[in-house]
Amino acid sequence: MRQKAPNEKFFLLIDEYDHFTNEFIAFSFHDFKTSFSRNGIVWKFFEVVKEGTQSGIIDRIFATSVSPVTLDSLTSGCNISTNLSLRSGMHDFMGFTEVEVAEILRLADVPYEQLERMLADVRAWYNGYLFSDEGAHWLG
Repeated sequence: MRQKAPNEKFFLLIDEYDHFTNEFIAFSFHDFKTSFSRNGIVWKFFEVVKEGTQSGIIDRIFATSVSPVTLDSLTSGCNISTNLSLRSGMHDFMGFTEVEVAEILRLADVPYEQLERMLADVRAWYNGYLFSDEGAHWLG
């Protein structure tokens, strides 16, 4: 890559990082321990990512959905990161408001009489995912 485009840099976006981590933990804890060990594939992947940042090929990395368990397993292999999730200015960066979810449900042809019950379910299941003390609850 460097030879073909010497002035170009990568922005690496890793979305839903915890999805595969949760699958490992839930269905094969042995594979989780093996993959995240010093010689595991995840560890080795982030060693290559780190090398890419040091060489200048990778300019920035943005990873979403990194829980504390994953972060703890990852930080030894990729100790060049900054956790932005606790910064108050990042609280509303991603996600949906109640108004947006209600509109999405309407666009999905959810009958009006079922809308409040569905929003109540969403409040019960997902309300409270706050990463900053300064953030307001999503629904309520």
